[in-house]
Amino acid sequence: MKKKLLITNDDGINAPGILALYRAVKDHYDVVIAAPEKQKSGTGIGLTLHRSIGIKQVNWPDETKAWSIEGKPADCVKLGCSVLLDYKPDMIISGINHGGNSGRNIIYSGTVGGAMESVIRGIPAMAFSCVDEEDPDYEGVQKFIPGLIQHFFDHPLPRGTLANINFPNCRTESIAGVKYARQGLSYFLEKPFKCDKTQGYFISKQWDAHDEHDESDTSYLEQGFITATPIHVNEMTDLDHYNSHKELV
Repeated sequence: MKKKLLITNDDGINAPGILALYRAVKDHYDVVIAAPEKQKSGTGIGLTLHRSIGIKQVNWPDETKAWSIEGKPADCVKLGCSVLLDYKPDMIISGINHGGNSGRNIIYSGTVGGAMESVIRGIPAMAFSCVDEEDPDYEGVQKFIPGLIQHFFDHPLPRGTLANINFPNCRTESIAGVKYARQGLSYFLEKPFKCDKTQGYFISKQWDAHDEHDESDTSYLEQGFITATPIHVNEMTDLDHYNSHKELV
């Protein structure tokens, strides 16, 4: 019996990345789609709490069940699991994001936020992103995805840990391989600019590079490797600090 996957993203249900992710897995797994109706990048694991959330079934290739949801990626996972499906998916996969989600950018990422919501619920999850924002090679990277998913079915991550996958900024034929990686420290710092019309500000972004460990995802991506980073969110307590300071209070 095929494993059951739920696919979501943060670029919206009409984005080319989610279609590429579907095409990568449709012949290997039973698949359903629950994704935001429109762009929700940068929403992290945020929720929609002060209005109702509409759900609409949409047409999808091969008559696959797919729903457009008026919410964020975490909303999609919550409603997918509690309203749309009458079973627990074997894994939730998110992406493929238009742009990288390495280093500390994962804190802001709706793509990773959807995967975080999944592992908090006790469902294995993977987030997929392409670093190339100008011309991402979605079709090329599809061939790597089934093997990466199968690896994490064969070698399950601990409860509360997701696999964050990033494809480097190069064409598929130039990819150097796959590396298990640590989370890097670099991230996109704000670069605000004023809107003449509203006199408000847009938060643009500029890369804030840090000295990185040789095994960080950002380091390996610069070398042309696909990176797989285990991100643990089950408990975020700083245990070293806690254990050394708990008797001082």
